[in-house]
Amino acid sequence: MTLTTQFLAMAAMILGGIYLGAAMDTLQRFKHFYRKRTLMNYTIVISFWLLQAFILFFLLYQVNYGELRFYIFLSVLCGYAAYRALFQGIYTRMLERLIRIIKALTRFFLKCFNLFMVKPIKWLWKVATAIIIWVLTLLLAGSIFVLRVLWWPLRLILRLLWKMVPENMKKYLHTLAGFYVTIKNRILKLLNLWKR
Repeated sequence: MTLTTQFLAMAAMILGGIYLGAAMDTLQRFKHFYRKRTLMNYTIVISFWLLQAFILFFLLYQVNYGELRFYIFLSVLCGYAAYRALFQGIYTRMLERLIRIIKALTRFFLKCFNLFMVKPIKWLWKVATAIIIWVLTLLLAGSIFVLRVLWWPLRLILRLLWKMVPENMKKYLHTLAGFYVTIKNRILKLLNLWKR
């Protein structure tokens, strides 16, 4: 391995150490979301370290085809120490500001979605149901009016027919009506007893 390749490998691993420190702070910032769930905590932490190892090795592979030397580990450690000493405060402030911006944008887009999508749909639904109820009420009122109009001449015709019915038949019909009312009352009493 040439001296230039070694220098590039060291520089890449120092940058990798800085990246590793930033990634660890980012993971620590979001720890409260998964800390109480033990299985999820272990899964996320193990996945995080496997991903970081893959990223660092991929970076090393791009520079020197993945040859590991002792100074590579020292370079990562130096990069991590440099991050802790020089960049941690700046990065955490930037991370917090970015989180606030994302939260504000999320709230803004949710309010816009609510204002331009949800509220108009709710308003249209209310208008549509009001129109449907009004039309059904109008149809019902019209039907009742038509039935009353039709019932009036029918009632006159039935009265005339009733006057033409012989007296013997009227007595029989009255007896039959009384029998029907008696059966109806008994059925209603049974139903009331059964409901109790």
